Amino acid sequence: MLPLEAPSSPPLESAPVPSGGPPGEHTDASGPTPLDRRLAPVMFGLTTLFTLTLGILLHLPAGQADEPYAIGIWICVAILAGAAGLLLLEALGHSVAGTPRWGRDLVCVLFPPARLVGRDHAGGRHVWLPGLGWRVADDELAEEVERRLGLPMIGVALLVLPLLGVEMMFLDKQEQLRGWELALRLCSAFIWTLFTMEFLVMITIVTRKLQYVKQHWLDLAIILLPLVEFLRALRIGRLLRLHQLTKLSRTARVFRMRGMLMRTWRALLLLGVVRRLLKGSTAKQIAALQERIRTAEEELAEMRTELAQLEAEAASLPARLS
Repeated sequence: MLPLEAPSSPPLESAPVPSGGPPGEHTDASGPTPLDRRLAPVMFGLTTLFTLTLGILLHLPAGQADEPYAIGIWICVAILAGAAGLLLLEALGHSVAGTPRWGRDLVCVLFPPARLVGRDHAGGRHVWLPGLGWRVADDELAEEVERRLGLPMIGVALLVLPLLGVEMMFLDKQEQLRGWELALRLCSAFIWTLFTMEFLVMITIVTRKLQYVKQHWLDLAIILLPLVEFLRALRIGRLLRLHQLTKLSRTARVFRMRGMLMRTWRALLLLGVVRRLLKGSTAKQIAALQERIRTAEEELAEMRTELAQLEAEAASLPARLS
């Protein structure tokens, strides 16, 4: 769930919800439909489950066929298929209600994480966020969400440090490291899930999507690298099986590749922390300078007013003397 808080002031370009809407939320005449209102929290939770399951699947060893991992993979696949089916039912429900958005709904069925912050089926201008309710999707909301998620996401990225610490601790003790393997994978999946959810939320809200992607290419690399790693490991495992190599050779090659890509992924996470810290520091400096400029402008306005009064008094002085 996203760590968002209720806004201190009502959003701009919004009007009170018509009767029957939840208190504290805002929209306009072309806002979310009744079906949107009922399903938004449910679909957000469902998409969160889908994204977390996908993250776990991507971080399970694709080249292994051990029974515990095989069972886990099949459970993940079943959850993913069930979530996609529910998204299809949602699309059919909107069609029956007379508010179909087949293009967008089809994208969500084929790529369910895109449904995380889906727009309403009426005007397509509003999104639902936990703790914020229905809001107009614009750059102002994007800035607010990015500000609220800044520090929590830095904390999430720093979780990579304990992962590195565990690996360094058992660097020469591979047997003991295997006991930590599942925990390390689940922690990596959790980090990946939150980065993916943040990116999906922001890319849905911002108006200049291509510009956002260019500015946040590092976050996109963090999201895509495990997917590339999973597909490559799966492909190499199949090729090696076709050549009837031993299981030991197959596993060794897959895990050598996986180790290299995981080190790259964790390095990207650390770079992401640095970027966010620098961005936060720069933003604070900009805010401080803007405050100083406002203060100086207020003082300058007061001095100009005082100067005008003195000039007026000086101009009227000869008349009073005469």
